[in-house]
Amino acid sequence: MVYSKESPKVLLSLRQADILKALENIKDVPEKAADGQSTRSPPVFHPEFGRFMLEATPGKPWGIEFRELLEVEPNMKARRRIAKAHMLPNEYPITLTTFPRLGVPGVFTEPFYPVSGPKLRSQFVPDEIANPHIRFPTLAANIRARRGRKVQVNVPVFRDEKTPWPWKDPTVNYDLHNWPEDDDVRNGAAPDNYIHMDAMAFGMGSCCLQITFQAKNITEGRQMYDQLSPLGPIMLALTAATPIYKGFLADTDVRWNQISKAVDDRTPEELGEKVCFCS
Repeated sequence: MVYSKESPKVLLSLRQADILKALENIKDVPEKAADGQSTRSPPVFHPEFGRFMLEATPGKPWGIEFRELLEVEPNMKARRRIAKAHMLPNEYPITLTTFPRLGVPGVFTEPFYPVSGPKLRSQFVPDEIANPHIRFPTLAANIRARRGRKVQVNVPVFRDEKTPWPWKDPTVNYDLHNWPEDDDVRNGAAPDNYIHMDAMAFGMGSCCLQITFQAKNITEGRQMYDQLSPLGPIMLALTAATPIYKGFLADTDVRWNQISKAVDDRTPEELGEKVCFCS
């Protein structure tokens, strides 16, 4: 994030590439481990979908001993400290699931770029918000090509006593004619009472604490999966942290549906929206 007292408006910094370049040869080693003797390898920083995102992983995987759990929080604090040391004075690493003003009309990134570019073709976010690595714009283009339209990420808006009903997303531009996909909203992609989003960035631009387990074989992997499955809904509720999209309060507070819709490459026939007559 970019913030200063002189300019109190919080913006997304798109300097991911510059920061990662500065972090390539870090020499910092996180705090000592819980036993006070051993130290871990320096963390590794990776690019992610959004240019405003940094992914950090431990220098080596955690073990299975209980004492290693005590190292996780100090290690994460160390990663933030290292990242901040390689940022500008007015840039801050914020642990935030979804930036609440992503896609609002006007300026929400630093630097500013216009929307409706040729790669994402979004009404709400510029192409420059995505990592320029060929993997990311190609993925977005392939999903759009297979669907035959842009992704449709619609989140129900929160209704209170002052919310007009039916509610229409005031940020949707029905008069935009830059790309063939701009017809989507004129064909019903932005239904009443929903916050409408039209790009992968609204799903893959989310951040999280991710834990990866490694099993020694397929049998142990299946057992682990079966035991973790009942915890999924519980963790989903405990980690609910996305109540705002495009500056609007949503009637949901988890991000899973948005991530799913942001990478949904199914055609209208596969979604059951059209009947497919096959011979």
